[in-house]
Amino acid sequence: MEWQRLKTDQYINLEKTLYSGQIFSFQRTGDNESTGIVEGFLVTFKQEKDVIYYKIFNYKENVNYETVFWKFFTLDLNYKKIFKEWNDKISKCRTETNSENEQNYDLYGLSPFKENGLRLLRCDLKDTIFSFICSSNNNIKRITKMVLVLFSLGEYITTINGKNFYHFPNPEELSDKEQFLRDNGFGYRASYIAKTARLMTTMKYDQLYNRNYHWAFERLNRYSGISYKVADCVCLLGLHFHDVVPIDIHIFRTAKRIFSIKEDRLSKRSYLNMQRRFQEFFGDYSGLAQLVLFEESVKAHKSRK
Repeated sequence: MEWQRLKTDQYINLEKTLYSGQIFSFQRTGDNESTGIVEGFLVTFKQEKDVIYYKIFNYKENVNYETVFWKFFTLDLNYKKIFKEWNDKISKCRTETNSENEQNYDLYGLSPFKENGLRLLRCDLKDTIFSFICSSNNNIKRITKMVLVLFSLGEYITTINGKNFYHFPNPEELSDKEQFLRDNGFGYRASYIAKTARLMTTMKYDQLYNRNYHWAFERLNRYSGISYKVADCVCLLGLHFHDVVPIDIHIFRTAKRIFSIKEDRLSKRSYLNMQRRFQEFFGDYSGLAQLVLFEESVKAHKSRK
């Protein structure tokens, strides 16, 4: 397949988006080029200034790839409009007196939301579940390494510039791989992955589709190695509940500051309280706000080192 231009007037920054900790299967395969799996298709994205091109390696007829990638990059969401609504609300809260500002927001340290090319992704559910089991007490670089090991257990597709690409394995192919995963540096996560893979023979992950958030969240927490935060990451990215806010240490600190929450540690109660405050302020796209604020917090943390 030849290069095709992705038709959109919304800005996508591939580097920011594909390596932001939402998805871990993409690898750099050339100048401004990244290759990975989206909905079972091996695709290379290429960025030239503000334009995104794509090339499919396991091309199939009668597939509308524009629709596939619009969904993946959430191009159906108007970020400019969403950000303007949030910025207007922030300005309004700042001008209110303390008595009028019933929610007691402290938004003076909150920068205006601006489009910088970072997109909220809609990822494949199965990959997302196992990827975020790997995320426990981990960083993006190590998670990516682990996820690529998991992919290597699936069906081989092709090699591009010395890098091998595979379909993600079925749960049955992971259920007996605990020792293999331990040998490859997964530590205690190896047990979680193997146990969850075995559980999926009876608690099939595709049952999570077309359910409400609370049902899906409760069912995800029955799998091994899935915490509140991991379940919410799966709900946001794999099940596409855009109002869900996973709370990690970066968002914990941010929520304490902007919502004037006095908590010293992240407990079940404080987790739910912070998530509720995010949703009350940012509404239906609170998960997008979380993504933007997470990136800002990580960047600020690195600059202080």
